[in-house]
Amino acid sequence: MKNKLIAFDNSVEIISKKKNENGYLVLKCIFARTGIQERYGAEINPDFEATKLYREYRSPKEVFKPEVLEAFKNVVITNDHPQELLTSQNTKYHAIGFVSSEVAVVDDTYLQCEITIYDDDAIDDIENGKSELSAGYLYSLLMVENMDYDYIQTDIKPNHIAIVQVGRCGSACSLAFDTNPNKNKGNNMKVIFKRMLPDGTEKVVSEVEVADEELGKNLQSIADSLFEASKGVKATDEDEMKAKDEEINSLKSEVATKDEQIDKLQAQVDTNKEQNVGTDAKAVMAMAQDLAGVIVVANDCGIDTTCKDTVSLKKEVIGKYKPELALDGKSESYIESAFDIVALQIKDADSSFLRGLDAVPSKALDEKQKEQNEAQNSFNSKFGGNS
Repeated sequence: MKNKLIAFDNSVEIISKKKNENGYLVLKCIFARTGIQERYGAEINPDFEATKLYREYRSPKEVFKPEVLEAFKNVVITNDHPQELLTSQNTKYHAIGFVSSEVAVVDDTYLQCEITIYDDDAIDDIENGKSELSAGYLYSLLMVENMDYDYIQTDIKPNHIAIVQVGRCGSACSLAFDTNPNKNKGNNMKVIFKRMLPDGTEKVVSEVEVADEELGKNLQSIADSLFEASKGVKATDEDEMKAKDEEINSLKSEVATKDEQIDKLQAQVDTNKEQNVGTDAKAVMAMAQDLAGVIVVANDCGIDTTCKDTVSLKKEVIGKYKPELALDGKSESYIESAFDIVALQIKDADSSFLRGLDAVPSKALDEKQKEQNEAQNSFNSKFGGNS
């Protein structure tokens, strides 16, 4: 659809205000936001159903485009929306201030900037209660189906930011000033678009000042018809939002429960790791002690022990004292039992092996032969003798 000028109608939130040395009013404010908002067809396009309430979506993808932010940085401030697009020929008749900072994205939802107002009448209006801002811009309509909204705003072209009495968000986001009763400027006619909320309260959707009285009366007649039509609207939107809030809270509760379960599992894993570390340490110590004992026996046998593992050393010792045993393909259990027999036989000799075993438990020397016999019988029982 062709670009069309509309009011962004986002209320402003003043973060700070001050007057500079020139008497200008400097405001740091939020002037626009993304999300879904509602408009009557009469506010959008003559081809739309005038009394139908349409839902428009301003997506972060469109609003936060670098070229949009840069364009908003260069617009001027007006006192109410002008009845025409601002150009180089007419801006001087409408401008009462300017954007005086970079335009920033806040909380992935809002646009924030600093504006400077230099017009005395506009400063008086603000200080006397004219308390909201509304961005004016061109955009294209992209109609959609089966969504929570009717159309998407695309190709946004900022034109100006206006100081207004009531913005799209209503008074909830109004300026932090003491307010006086609303007043029209000059002889303009103010047209107020309202809707009835499901709870019975009235909500001002937007306000438009029109210089032509006849046009103003026609618009007000449409606005009144829209208000009457809104009285029959059911609370579907509010009910849906409430249901979604409940669903979100339920999901949050589930997430908290899952987090608690994960913490318990992690604690169990940590405990198992600590236990495994202790078990692994004992196993390593046993292996080291076994290797140390085998090295003592191998040294007594005159075998080089450099860079050799336990099993290799045991095989060399067995091969030297019991060459008749075939060790190829034998299990570690076979090799360990055969080595124990050889070690007991070597134990009879007066060697460094005897001295090396002083620190470990051993049987009395008068039972040496009995140990050898028992070891040999055990070996024969397990592995069938000298095979």
